[in-house]
Amino acid sequence: MLDMRIEDYRITSDSRNIVLSKVRRDEEGNIRYTEAKEESRADIGYFQTVSSCLKAIQRDYVLSEERTIKSIIEYKKALENITRQFEQACEIEEEK
Repeated sequence: MLDMRIEDYRITSDSRNIVLSKVRRDEEGNIRYTEAKEESRADIGYFQTVSSCLKAIQRDYVLSEERTIKSIIEYKKALENITRQFEQACEIEEEK
């Protein structure tokens, strides 16, 4: 079973899919919680491979309203940043 965190992204799995979701935040930037004290999440998608999940994270990360990218250099840096965090999370999981 997968249970990974990369910034606001959550990667979990069930018996058939890798599930990618993103936590919801309030106006002040705090993570919202459900009545059951669990993180409130919005599903992004279901994937067969971790590499396809990474592509979805990259796409959401650069296209989300949370950041404004005004140049190709900023775009490249944003992609490198989220990809590096993803790779580091995968390395940590491998060591366990």
